[in-house]
Amino acid sequence: MLDIFGDKLLSQNIHKPLLDIKLECFIFNGEGANLINSVYLRFDNWISLFFDDGVVFIKEGLGEKMRRLESGGDIIEYQYMDLALHINNFNLIQNKTLTNVTVGESELIL
Repeated sequence: MLDIFGDKLLSQNIHKPLLDIKLECFIFNGEGANLINSVYLRFDNWISLFFDDGVVFIKEGLGEKMRRLESGGDIIEYQYMDLALHINNFNLIQNKTLTNVTVGESELIL
């Protein structure tokens, strides 16, 4: 079961339209462009969902972190994914309402 911190932010947005989504990927030394690090959902305001080793941290805002970090010869970059390339019919998701939030064994289902 996932541990979730800040889940009340999601439940407060049930029955509100989803206006926008951003998926942020984590790239380490040029590899891993499809690994999603954070999900951002915009209802009235932006909500960020950050995933880290079986824990989901949910908070308000877009997450103001550095876009590129270099340390010890390693390069870490954060980029927004092109949703049209990764989600079929992405435009059909926008303006739909959040109806339920379910926590599975290893997933958060919206």
